[in-house]
Amino acid sequence: MKIILISNRADKARTLMLNSWAKGLLSVLLLGIPVAAGTMMGVKIADGRWELLFENSVNEMQHEIAVQQSEVDAGRTQANNKLTAMTLKLAEMRARLVRLDALGEHLTQIASLEDGEFDFTSTPGLGGPEEPAQFSQTDHLSAQNELAASVLQPRPSAEKP
Repeated sequence: MKIILISNRADKARTLMLNSWAKGLLSVLLLGIPVAAGTMMGVKIADGRWELLFENSVNEMQHEIAVQQSEVDAGRTQANNKLTAMTLKLAEMRARLVRLDALGEHLTQIASLEDGEFDFTSTPGLGGPEEPAQFSQTDHLSAQNELAASVLQPRPSAEKP
């Protein structure tokens, strides 16, 4: 094997000729030492001398999981509180709407308006396409109830070791 060395100071290049012994020594230095060091590190890890380091990492991860679980629980509680508040507000708005409908019926009777001009027994027009959609109010309410049940249902928490 021939190794050529070029220097900035010297104008000429130097060459080294390596015999079979030098090639073997160079191979041991470049390949053998890193492989031996890696093997020794593997033996130490498998031997249990580094167990403390990994045990600390596991404890830290378990602590982080506990903190994250408490944050998730706090978020779930906050979402449940907001859902409850919105449900109460929706119920209040529906009650007011019923009262307004009753007032409208009473005013149409007092004003002696023609039947059909203000019909509070039918669903008011909502606008949109001429062909009505195949969607009823009961479908909407059942979808709302399913969503509320899924949100309010407690989720199984991860088992803590």
